[in-house]
This record gives sequence, structure tokens and C-alpha cells, in this order.
Amino acid sequence: MLAISSEDFNETMAVVTVLPITSRKKGRKLYSGEALLHKGIAGLSADSIVLAHQIRTVSKKRFLKRIGFLETPLVRLQVLSALESHLDID
Repeated sequence: MLAISSEDFNETMAVVTVLPITSRKKGRKLYSGEALLHKGIAGLSADSIVLAHQIRTVSKKRFLKRIGFLETPLVRLQVLSALESHLDID
């Protein structure tokens, strides 16, 4: 899961807004509501896909440990673009 809610929200509430992440299978097409994360980004062990079309809010109790975070502005923009595409935000 990729947490996308603000730090202020996360510190105050018992829940976090997230986007699921799945590993990318060979030949899997990438859709407009998705963003590709290459192996090694944020500690991922395989090429993965952020599923911005499956935005959800989950309890903080579901987070067992932090694996990593998106340091690169370009990667953050790709995730934001996928989310904007899904929500039809220009």
C-alpha cells in the first residue's frame, strides 16, 4: 500500500488513505489509472503497479512496517497523474 493522505491527517486520524500496489506480471498492460514503479523504488523487490483506481482508507493497524517511500519527484508525479486521471481532475 502507498499512503497518500497528508501527514497532518495521518497524525490525527486512526486511518490512512492509500493506493494498493501489485507486482507487475510479464506482459501486463498499464492503464491510465495506474503508475509503474520499477524494482528498487521505495524498497520494492519487483516491478510493481500502483492502482490509483482502487483508492481506499484503511486502519493504521494494517501497517506492520514501512518498506520505503517515493523519493523521486518524477515518480511522485506519475502516481499523482494516475490518481488525477482516475478522478477526472485536470
